[in-house]
Amino acid sequence: MKTFRIIDGRWAPLIVDDTTPPPPPPVGDARFYGDPGVSNLYYGSSWDGADVGGWITFSKQCGGLGVSRRYYQSNQVTGSGNFSDEAAKLKAAGALIAVSFKVPNNNWAGVANGSQDAWLDSIAAVADAHGQPCFVCLHHEPYNGKTGTGDGGTAADFKAMYKRAYARWSGVQNLLTMPIYNGYPLVDNSQPSRDFFTPDCDIQGVDIYPRAMKNRAQTWAKYSAGLGNLAKLSGDQPMFLAEYGARPSIQGDYCAPMIRDIYDYLVSRGDVVGCTYFNSGKNVNTADPSTYLLDGARLQVFQQCAQLPNSVVPAELTY
Repeated sequence: MKTFRIIDGRWAPLIVDDTTPPPPPPVGDARFYGDPGVSNLYYGSSWDGADVGGWITFSKQCGGLGVSRRYYQSNQVTGSGNFSDEAAKLKAAGALIAVSFKVPNNNWAGVANGSQDAWLDSIAAVADAHGQPCFVCLHHEPYNGKTGTGDGGTAADFKAMYKRAYARWSGVQNLLTMPIYNGYPLVDNSQPSRDFFTPDCDIQGVDIYPRAMKNRAQTWAKYSAGLGNLAKLSGDQPMFLAEYGARPSIQGDYCAPMIRDIYDYLVSRGDVVGCTYFNSGKNVNTADPSTYLLDGARLQVFQQCAQLPNSVVPAELTY
């Protein structure tokens, strides 16, 4: 597993042991603060339990993960078990944090018009004090299935919210603004993928679940469509796969191989900088009780991917 430091303003791999090949020459300047390098990933997951300590234990079982996906309500910026507390615990454990916040009153327009600037500033203050890169999303998967609208307002409100937040956070270099879009409109290249797209961010995030994929070719085609369409919208902005998962009832015996196939595809692109598996028993229904929880062969493959050369951890980053 590689770690990174800054060399002449660029991110370059550290040699961690004699078996690690020499790093290639740096390719251009860092794309953002904490850039892991082209074709490298901050590899991680979410966690089914509320306590980040459970994720830290899981990370150790995987040999060290690079990023933890966390979910907060708007009142969970500071205090025990919230953003400030968990970011510090993850930093001590050698991992970054990728967080989704619900916004106050679930009102995107209220953030966009400036009435929630103090709340935005409180997030920035935590990130600034934290020091390490923080991937921060406001309301992930905004589209609610109705054209031009979402759970917190209209698509125009969503984009205006990000415009306000991105400008407000511009002075905190390690606060990485990252909208996280619904995957299926991007995979299908449907209108909502364009309605909700915003360029006002550092990283473009998306949640893509594989549906009924049964082999490598189908999986690569699906992710090529989803990430490819996002790349067409965003140009040269880096991307982050914020949720994905494999379920036995959907993928069958292909569950475990699919995790590796997704990993290989993300690395092959060069413009994806992180991914977090949805390691949870949530978001299932009684008619199909199988979950995305990593176990058995799925867990084994995930652990193997965590130790591949393109998986990076921030433990030895210099900021």
